[in-house]
Amino acid sequence: MNLQRDYFAEMYVAGILADTGWNIYFPRRDIGFDFIITKELEERIVVRPVQVKGKYPSEAKGDAAFYGYIGRLSQLHPDMLLAIPYFPADRLGVAPLHIAWMPRSRIKDQVSVGTSVFRRVFVAADRFLAALT
Repeated sequence: MNLQRDYFAEMYVAGILADTGWNIYFPRRDIGFDFIITKELEERIVVRPVQVKGKYPSEAKGDAAFYGYIGRLSQLHPDMLLAIPYFPADRLGVAPLHIAWMPRSRIKDQVSVGTSVFRRVFVAADRFLAALT
């Protein structure tokens, strides 16, 4: 997929996270995680690495029983978050229709293709992110 659209997906997800009170830290090099999020809660700081994989469906694709990302993830971490924004097929440069927020515990190894296949999970960002803490 086009590098500009991938960057837009990362920035969009970072904006949603910032709106819900998380601090965002971007790496100097784009190797592995797209960014790190932190949030101070009571007497501790929660730290989560984040990887974003934008999905850009085509008109030819229909509904499916499962949605997600199938492929290799460059890095995995026990506390990571995988965010998958789903963009509309008919318009460029608009907000995603949904974002799937997946904790590491929902990411599964699949020998035939690499890492991660999971059921679609669309929940409000604030509810999901509250559960991360």
